[in-house]
Amino acid sequence: MSTACPILLWDHLAVAAPGQGPPVIATLEACDSIPAFCTFLDGLTPGPRSIRLFYQGPSLEAMPTSCPRNSSRRLLRQVLGAKFPALAVPHTPWAVHPPRPAGTAGATTLLYVAQNAFLVQLQAALAGRQIRLESVHPVFTLVETEPAFASPGAAALAVLHASHGTGVFWLAPSGDRHAAFFTGPTAGERLQQAVDTGLALFEGRPRPPLLVLNASLQPPDPALLPPGPVVPLSVGAFLAASSARPLPAVTNLLPAPAPWWPAALAHSAAALVLLTTLLLGQHYLAARQQARVNLAYQQAQLRTLTAEVAHLEANRARIERAELFLAEISGGACHKGRFLAALGRLRPPQLTLEAVTLNESSWNIRGVLHEGAGDEHGPYATFHQAFFKDAPWLPGPDSRSLRPAAPEFSLNGSFPAPAPP
Repeated sequence: MSTACPILLWDHLAVAAPGQGPPVIATLEACDSIPAFCTFLDGLTPGPRSIRLFYQGPSLEAMPTSCPRNSSRRLLRQVLGAKFPALAVPHTPWAVHPPRPAGTAGATTLLYVAQNAFLVQLQAALAGRQIRLESVHPVFTLVETEPAFASPGAAALAVLHASHGTGVFWLAPSGDRHAAFFTGPTAGERLQQAVDTGLALFEGRPRPPLLVLNASLQPPDPALLPPGPVVPLSVGAFLAASSARPLPAVTNLLPAPAPWWPAALAHSAAALVLLTTLLLGQHYLAARQQARVNLAYQQAQLRTLTAEVAHLEANRARIERAELFLAEISGGACHKGRFLAALGRLRPPQLTLEAVTLNESSWNIRGVLHEGAGDEHGPYATFHQAFFKDAPWLPGPDSRSLRPAAPEFSLNGSFPAPAPP
């Protein structure tokens, strides 16, 4: 059961049913005036902290329309927005009666659209005064909660009477609805015509009782009402009874905002995405910095190796120039440099050199073989074959064996004689 104070606001008329006691009826100084309505609220005892408003004003238009059945508010807005462009504006107050079947033509409803921002501004003004505007409903959406309208396939009529005007509402057997309000000197005559039109819908079938809601200190003129059963009801009692009647969400002109948890979930997801982005960004920056350090180290290593290669290339060039110079002096090729280079390159780790002697035309090597002595397929044999293969120096007669008899070995041989100049 709602604890909000039900209030009727119809043009200059304001009626409140604040729980115990008679209803409070007042005529406001101006229509759709926020200060006038707030002054009315200040006069209520006790002052309401939450209100449930039933509204009818000059800016609220009612239009019958077809619509899909069993549809949510979001879907109804999408479907009806094609015919009523005002629904495309996010903050436009609008509401509908729950759609009812209309034979094979789908369903029909009555669409209410506010043509100004009064209700939105009122909600903000009440929030500033710490008063919650629980919901805002067209007056006749509450009338339709009466038992006469509630049963499936029901058809009924209702009249709202006040000192400044009248309103009429009917629900036809086909499911169509009609709502109209009349003010001014001709309000009574126009009400009579509207009631007669509504009664014509029941031609050939029993007419339901006419519900008459009186929001005035005086009852309506019986001459304006048709003969037949009439159910009178004061607006004060009607509003008081509304506190126990739940109204469909589609009848609320100012629907409540979405529950907090989807928004909180969306904010949490956004925060998680942001945190993940920051962590990935930090990881990327750290990886990028490490890559820069590695690149700098690699570039330094490359410069060092490049310098060493250049130094070795320069040494080789000097050696080659020296060999050419020696070859020119001796009148032939000098093989001693090649001999020493081959000896250093081909010597296996199992072989240690103790002495190398180079003469003009001969050479001698003494060393120790640490393993494979006497093995004609061991490291000594491999070294021997590689050292003399395609080499200009020759082994001596006692140095041609591939298998030394003892670990201590000696090799000797000769260099080719230089060609005559």
